[in-house]
Amino acid sequence: MLFKRKDENLYSIGNIDIDAYVMVPESKLKIVQYIISFFDGEHSIEWIENHVHDVKDIKTNVYRLYDKFSKRGLIVDPKPEVIERGEFRDHTVDLLSIDLKNFYKIFNFSDRKWEVFLGATGGIIIVGLLLLFLNFDIILTPTPYLFYDSYLFGVLLLVPFIVISLLCHELGHAIAASKYGLKPKKFSFGLYFWSGVPYLEIPGIYTLKEKYRINVWLAGIYMNLFIFSVIAFFLFLVDTSTFWNQILWKVAIANLFAVVGNLIPFLPTDGCFLLTMILKTPNIRTNAFKSIRQGTTNFKTRFVFLGFLFFIIMWLMFAAFMITNWIYKIFSEIYILLPFDKSINIFIISLMFILPLAFILLQYWKKYKLLKKKQKWNAT
Repeated sequence: MLFKRKDENLYSIGNIDIDAYVMVPESKLKIVQYIISFFDGEHSIEWIENHVHDVKDIKTNVYRLYDKFSKRGLIVDPKPEVIERGEFRDHTVDLLSIDLKNFYKIFNFSDRKWEVFLGATGGIIIVGLLLLFLNFDIILTPTPYLFYDSYLFGVLLLVPFIVISLLCHELGHAIAASKYGLKPKKFSFGLYFWSGVPYLEIPGIYTLKEKYRINVWLAGIYMNLFIFSVIAFFLFLVDTSTFWNQILWKVAIANLFAVVGNLIPFLPTDGCFLLTMILKTPNIRTNAFKSIRQGTTNFKTRFVFLGFLFFIIMWLMFAAFMITNWIYKIFSEIYILLPFDKSINIFIISLMFILPLAFILLQYWKKYKLLKKKQKWNAT
């Protein structure tokens, strides 16, 4: 079962080996299962339609169903010309892939170890976030952003730690998935509309119960919060040198940014999958506002959704404040270093800000047009 809903449950039919599925409402589940039992290469579509009409007294468009299964790669022969792997996979160019078969032992935890791990890390996370709240005034100082008295060097140091934090994020998903009997297949790093994205392939995640799926998708964020909280102990409770303090801050910020970035529900992130689970609505990004309106009809779902939304907004505001402050400091630093007169310096700084922003907006516009095109295609 994909989603248990009051109006009608949704199921997924597919193959766990290739991790491809087709969503089917409960009212059509039995007839769809009956029809696809004849997709064996020995029966024509016309024969299946006539047979279903004679036996079940149901008029069906078997070709449309066959085409849907074929495009998902669920028809072995003949192979389809194009296999739809989902919007994210279809528009991601892989740069690096690592087979994870040799790492299964690392991911596996016994039930006892799992309980101890969750208990210990949960307490550490609570204390770490409390320390951040009690020492929030430090965020307003230059300390978190500097490295060797330079804001620019601070950003350059942050980049490799962000990469490491994202690797740890995916490790969290892998550990949680292994807990529920799944085997992470491959770790990949690719370009999604020119944005670098690491992701983990976990075949069979949609075969898990809803609460287990939520746990797997939360595990990455949980791992980043745990790492941040460990660093917070050293930042706020241990007297360290300026050098190590600046490095630890970059590790902490990298993991906080990993949390915030993965909570944004309008990208193919954990936040999107979690919102899908809360609203029990698939493909929520293709028609977000309609899905949200339809998915929040009862009080419980509306309460959970608003709580989730509030949590995201708080983290986004926190990250936006840090990023804006950092960018301002960097531009001020570069402005002083530029050898030109004041007007040219301002022009160069403006270009440095406007061009990346325009590039980012262009990518989001492309994504928006793509989603609208796909939505129109699905409607027809």
